[in-house]
Amino acid sequence: MSARGLLFCRRSQIREIMRPVWLPVEPRRLGLCDGLHRDDHEFVDPAAVAADRS
Repeated sequence: MSARGLLFCRRSQIREIMRPVWLPVEPRRLGLCDGLHRDDHEFVDPAAVAADRS
């Protein structure tokens, strides 16, 4: 994901069914979300999350 410039939604719980979502930013970017939650997305960079865990 990170190598392709994709963000992922922190609210998603099922990674296997994540779908692309266009983000309202410039330049245009894609995020991935499972679409199962009802609250707002929280898109984060996977590289930043990996650095936080180490």
